[in-house]
Amino acid sequence: MFYRQTTQEKAKALGLTGWVRNLPNGSVECVICGDEDAVQSLCDWLWLGSDAANVTDVKVNEHDLEVYQDFSIRF
Repeated sequence: MFYRQTTQEKAKALGLTGWVRNLPNGSVECVICGDEDAVQSLCDWLWLGSDAANVTDVKVNEHDLEVYQDFSIRF
């Protein structure tokens, strides 16, 4: 609950761009772009998530850089 919103808030605080969304199977997917240390900080935080989150796994895949203007929640 509120995982996407808190992920967005944390990403913006770190100066990152990209997006986050819920998937039909109940998991959450996000694309994170920005400074390598800031991306790592957000990836570390994803294990904690919001207070109500029950995080059991975080997978990280590197992709070619895409340009995003902001960090948004996708629906």
